[in-house]
Amino acid sequence: MNSNATYRIVLDTRRPLQDGRFPVKLRLTYRRKPKLYKTPYYLTEEDFQKVQNAKKQPTDASLRKLRVKFRDIETEVEAIILDFTDFSFQKFEAIYYTQKEQKHVKDLDYYYSLIKNDNTLSLSTKELTQNSYMAVQKGLGLSTLKGVEIGSMSVDKLKQIAAYLLEQGRSETTVSMYMGILRKIFILAIKDGLIDKEQYPFGKSLYKQSKVRKRKMPLNREDLRRLIQFDAGGNNLLQEAKDFFLLGFYLDGINMKDILLLKNANIKSGYLRFFREKTRSTSGTISEYATKIAPQAEEIISRHRQMESSDDEAYVFNVVKNKMSEIEKRNAHKNFTRKINDHLESIAKICGIEGNLTTGVARHSWVSHVSVKIGIEETRLRIGHTDLRSTQHYIASLIGKDEVINFTELLEESE
Repeated sequence: MNSNATYRIVLDTRRPLQDGRFPVKLRLTYRRKPKLYKTPYYLTEEDFQKVQNAKKQPTDASLRKLRVKFRDIETEVEAIILDFTDFSFQKFEAIYYTQKEQKHVKDLDYYYSLIKNDNTLSLSTKELTQNSYMAVQKGLGLSTLKGVEIGSMSVDKLKQIAAYLLEQGRSETTVSMYMGILRKIFILAIKDGLIDKEQYPFGKSLYKQSKVRKRKMPLNREDLRRLIQFDAGGNNLLQEAKDFFLLGFYLDGINMKDILLLKNANIKSGYLRFFREKTRSTSGTISEYATKIAPQAEEIISRHRQMESSDDEAYVFNVVKNKMSEIEKRNAHKNFTRKINDHLESIAKICGIEGNLTTGVARHSWVSHVSVKIGIEETRLRIGHTDLRSTQHYIASLIGKDEVINFTELLEESE
């Protein structure tokens, strides 16, 4: 070993984290000049002393593991120094950082990029990952997440991010979804051996994600009749909003994305046959859903169908187009749904319908009104749920058995 170069694992107590921990660093000294190098570890002064106490083994298993990891760092550094006949910090860093890159020196930016570039994930998940990145970055008051080590993300920092997002008007649901991406990153980092399980900040007595499940309240019998009888008075935007809401209701609760992705090939001989996009992206197997098209639905389809092409691969409605990329199709679907929901809000005010009236309410309304009539299991199959609990969640507790009505009777009474 070059006798002029020495090394030691130290605790950098100059700038503590909010939770009272300090970064653990490698101190390399050459010709009385010290230089500090980052490690992925953070400890309190008390825990650091326990790890470094050579006379006493730490009782905490996680601290015992850290003692081993510190020795591994020192062994690696010693091996590099031994190969030098003429030591310099520049030469040391060239080898040390190369070895670290070949191992698993991965920061938050790295893991976010890893998820965003995973081609097996849906566009919505990738978009959520990007939004989570921006939220975490702003919540920490940073311009980038490059260099932000996984081990530095303490419970207090997670709470700081969540508090920031709530102050910015984000909902509990949105915060929970963003933090869910962070949770996934921690799991990946543990699998990579970058951090220990003991550094996982989620769970009981740590950072606990809010489990928010907002119930979209279905329309009761009277409100649904009001909507069906609503006269748009020549306002094409209001008519369009009403029509697409009811189309989802008449077609067994089909959601807006599936409606907009329907092609001519999906509508044949009075039947609608299609594959749910959500099931296609989240399930290993996909099933075709088929339903007979009610006369009311046929009328709406005829009113809004683009008639330029009879090609089976042409889209039924003029919202998404074959020449669009998947991202462009997704944006077109989101923008159209947002427009429909804006005008549904206006319709709700005119009709005196309380609560949020959105395209998603059509699906919940269909389930609530038919589940008792045909049974919850049959409803599950027709709505396309793989889990019965999802169907049960759709059924609002305020609608009792006497409120669940025959679908055909409702339509006849409302005409």
